[in-house]
Amino acid sequence: MINVTLQKNNYPYTFTEELKQLRTNIIFSGEEKKVILITSSYAGEGKSTLALELSRAFAELGKNVLLIDADMRLSNLASKRTSADQTPLGLSHLLSGQVSLEHILCKTDTPHLYTIFSGRFPPNPSELLTNRKMSTLVSWARDNFDF
Repeated sequence: MINVTLQKNNYPYTFTEELKQLRTNIIFSGEEKKVILITSSYAGEGKSTLALELSRAFAELGKNVLLIDADMRLSNLASKRTSADQTPLGLSHLLSGQVSLEHILCKTDTPHLYTIFSGRFPPNPSELLTNRKMSTLVSWARDNFDF
């Protein structure tokens, strides 16, 4: 397992409170709700920020959280929000059969928070994200993490 340090940002109080409200709403929507997908129509709308900070919010409650960065076209999670010098191996490497899970699973400096970065940008992200290996990964994560 790889250890990474995630950058911390000081967000306004209102953003932090809205994250906590979202976290509470998800918790009260039922314990079977374990997989959360964050998407939007355009780049720069805050998907990575929301995913990272919501993951941290759950981890602060002692929940074991796996954040999977599946943005295989324009991800900035590894390059702009970690201490990593280079893009680490990630989801694209796993889904294309180049590495196994233990080579891409990262433990962060936030207790209870783990991540899998997107990895190198492949020429065929849609095909990788819809293959059986992705379903297997999500099933494994559902069995091994709270969120």
